[in-house]
Amino acid sequence: MVVVVLGVTAGGIAHWVADRLDADVEFTEVSSPAALVGIWRLDDTDTRIRFTADRRFTATGLPAEVFTPSADGTFAGGGSWRVGDGGRSVDLKADDPPPGTDALAEPPSLGVVRNGDGLWLCVLSGSPGVLCDYLLRRADDT
Repeated sequence: MVVVVLGVTAGGIAHWVADRLDADVEFTEVSSPAALVGIWRLDDTDTRIRFTADRRFTATGLPAEVFTPSADGTFAGGGSWRVGDGGRSVDLKADDPPPGTDALAEPPSLGVVRNGDGLWLCVLSGSPGVLCDYLLRRADDT
């Protein structure tokens, strides 16, 4: 009985955290690609993506679901990028994409979002009612 209560409580806490995260996050637009140049990181991890002014990116530990929604694991590599959706996304084209990426109708992308802490990049969620599975913030060492 205690295990069931703990499981329900943990599930409720995870759902509350996701709701709180998304409650304060909304799509925004960047006025130019220059606003995205630099290093972005996922807090407390080795996940990083660097965007350069010549529209190239390199990534380490980026969730593979950015490229293929059903993918597990992480992506490390590089490619080209562009601002899409009127400044609301960063479209990525990997030099060596994960399997299954070519079949996607839309280019893989990160959402551009804002909350009280500023501009973030969002690994969009496939879960109903959840905007972002992960948020990447601009690194201090850009």
